[in-house]
Amino acid sequence: MPLTHPAADVWTLLADIAEETPDAPAYLHGERTLSFAELLDCSARAAQGLADLGVGPGDRVALWLPNLPAYPILYFACVRLGAIAVAVNTRYRAVEVADIVSRSGAKVLACAPGFRRIDFLSILADIEPAALDRLAAIVVVYVFEVLYSALTNPGNEQVLTPAHWESAHAAAYAAIVEPMSPRLASASGHRPSF
Repeated sequence: MPLTHPAADVWTLLADIAEETPDAPAYLHGERTLSFAELLDCSARAAQGLADLGVGPGDRVALWLPNLPAYPILYFACVRLGAIAVAVNTRYRAVEVADIVSRSGAKVLACAPGFRRIDFLSILADIEPAALDRLAAIVVVYVFEVLYSALTNPGNEQVLTPAHWESAHAAAYAAIVEPMSPRLASASGHRPSF
């Protein structure tokens, strides 16, 4: 599918493709296909949610995610905001995750619990809280069906913020949804209902 002109940036490239072929498959995951129009829409919604968490140009968002649709959605959300997506290997454990989050200066960490029986939340619980001090939020993304449902039917999303990390490691579940601003906890300490 040739574009008639070079895109100014990656977000524009995605928007141009979504406009020209909105129903073309952008991402396949199991039985579910994410079209370019859906990818653009979900990414814009996720970008708004990240912005509501204080993410802006130059900020870093650590993506500790497997190959799930949430990865390209969050990647393009970062692109939209001018933020930097920091890839974190799903095989990393507490020491490596703490090191990457700390050295990158990530403002948000996104992870997906239960991938291949890896307990990401237990790994996070093994990290000294001080190592995560720079994070405004930890966003936990479920399997695609749950994420897609949350994106299209918002209302059950939650996020973990520094104000309640200590007590909520075991209940740190969240979804990236739109509109996020009135529902997601912010760095101000608003606690979502778990």
